[in-house]
Amino acid sequence: MNWQSFLKNEEIIQKIRENKGQNAASLALKWANKKDDSTAFILTQIQGRAVAERKVPTWAQYEDLAYPDKTAMEQCSSELTARFKSNLLEGLEVADLTGGLGIDSYFISLKAKRLLYVEPNLNRFEMAQHNFNVLGVKNASFYQSTAEEFLSNPELSSLDCVYIDPSRRNENQNRVFMLKDMMPDLRLLIDYFKRLKVRMLIKLSPMLDIHSALKELECVKDIYIISVDDECKELLFDIDFQFDGQTSVKCVNITYEKMQNFDYLLTNEENYSFAITDSLKYIYDPYASLNKAGGFKPLAIYYGLNKISNNTHLFTSENLLDNFFGNCFEVIRVDDFSSKEFTSIENKKGVIKIRNFRMSQSEIEKKTKITYGPDNFYFFYSDASNKMKVATTKKVY
Repeated sequence: MNWQSFLKNEEIIQKIRENKGQNAASLALKWANKKDDSTAFILTQIQGRAVAERKVPTWAQYEDLAYPDKTAMEQCSSELTARFKSNLLEGLEVADLTGGLGIDSYFISLKAKRLLYVEPNLNRFEMAQHNFNVLGVKNASFYQSTAEEFLSNPELSSLDCVYIDPSRRNENQNRVFMLKDMMPDLRLLIDYFKRLKVRMLIKLSPMLDIHSALKELECVKDIYIISVDDECKELLFDIDFQFDGQTSVKCVNITYEKMQNFDYLLTNEENYSFAITDSLKYIYDPYASLNKAGGFKPLAIYYGLNKISNNTHLFTSENLLDNFFGNCFEVIRVDDFSSKEFTSIENKKGVIKIRNFRMSQSEIEKKTKITYGPDNFYFFYSDASNKMKVATTKKVY
């Protein structure tokens, strides 16, 4: 039996409902002697729904959705990043040429005028169709096809934008880093849509070097660097083949409560300069998306801050800023790491934060006897003279 048949089996559906919220690993041990496909399906659905509650809470509200294996769910886009992308494509006719599980496609469909979902894998294709039907999507068309094969489809003539999330693994499942080695063939797609002058939104791994990617791409209007709860998740390259200007870098940090952003022009970065000083009354730690972008000079100029050193990406001021793109900490004391004044303090509890420091966290813990606690934040860093320092701080925001 396939997953469609299991979804029509009331006994199986009831068992999924009864065990909703249970630990899948514990259930797997409990049912270890059951090797049938239906038990495996039940476990997969329970695991998938658990991941959805954390990553895609809107989907978790629908009991009749089908989920693939846990690995695929863990690797899919989160609802927060998918909603962000959908806002960039509002009112447009969009083709998702790498449809996959359909997370991005679904949220794009909520804002797009029309969505074309393209996916070569039959199982994922049929599962997406089922889920979109359950979710009540009315403006989507489905095509079982590779992105390359889809280029011959006449539907392309009406498109405003194509969205692509290429696989960063090759046919042998080895990780690749060059755009030409990703699947589908980005070079082929870029050349094709350049002729049509169709906008492209390309999602890439946060591990990718931005400047290397820019050497392989062209007409990049905006680069979106997206972090969720201060963890860098995605790079988005927004390509407009009619654009002939300076690329804008848009750093974004998203939580369920709010979204913050900091933008700057890439080509202007080298024109900025800033002052270097040791830590003052406040230390500012940029969000992960800004750290990935490397836009430290424009950040310092915009907020009027000093930097602790060229290679230590912390900022400092005497007066409190309440709108910094990152976290702010009040400095309680600053010590030379080589002195005994700090290490002799007893019962040190807090969070260790390492910035340009020649020791690992485990080495620091061993030497300083710091244990975890919620009150203090200890910044271990190197100053402008390359001296190892530690700042004891309290978080302001």
